[in-house]
Amino acid sequence: MIAFNLSIEEVAFALGHVGGADTAAGFLSTLIGQRPSDELTGRLTAAGHSLLARGLLLPAPSSAGATLIPELRQAMESMVRGDNVLRVTVTTTEREQVVTFFLMDSGAVRHELKQGVVSELVLLPDGETVQRSVAELVAPDGSSFTTTGPVGRIAAAQLRELRQKANSASPAELASWLAETLPRDLALELSAVMCHASATWSATLHLVTNEIGSVEASRGIFTVFVPERGWLFDMSGDPAQAQAEVYRLDRSSAAAAVARLLTA
Repeated sequence: MIAFNLSIEEVAFALGHVGGADTAAGFLSTLIGQRPSDELTGRLTAAGHSLLARGLLLPAPSSAGATLIPELRQAMESMVRGDNVLRVTVTTTEREQVVTFFLMDSGAVRHELKQGVVSELVLLPDGETVQRSVAELVAPDGSSFTTTGPVGRIAAAQLRELRQKANSASPAELASWLAETLPRDLALELSAVMCHASATWSATLHLVTNEIGSVEASRGIFTVFVPERGWLFDMSGDPAQAQAEVYRLDRSSAAAAVARLLTA
């Protein structure tokens, strides 16, 4: 797969090359806050020179403007014009990782900001590759189950409440609350994972732009896992139902849930 490691200013310049000056300024301001226009201009100009020096921006052979190399232009077009956007947040007690996938019919790009200053961009060929990439982030490696369908259902509000309580409640206490909705054996298994000190949580949200231009996320999938096992909460269906279907988590069930999220 083709990958790029660019400064945030280089990404902003490349985005502006495809989407215009407002796109460039908006991306950079989101990361560094509001700055004087001359400072933004200076940063973007320096970034353009850096891209030229690295051979990622090609000088114009005539009076036409400089051009991005095709692979970088493809990545920028996905970020500017992607039909589907997934934002994955993976949280442990030690760190938080945020990865965004921008999808178009012609392919996709994976974007991750590292240390707040470097953007890692990876071109992905299709939606199935995106599904596998998300599954690698939100599910433990190695676990596998024969049960492919949901094993229960839980209200979204209850899930949010229990997520908060898992930080301080005992597994037995959490199991008693879960047993109000789920079979007791499942409640016990789930509470043991949710209360585990090394539990990893993830949220994969489908971002859409509404009619007034604001970005919102009404559908998503959520997971919690330890190295040996985990659980998936699928909220890719009708948001009005405010229900999450519960699945045993492995990379197969996670990829299938991402596929449902993208086609909902």
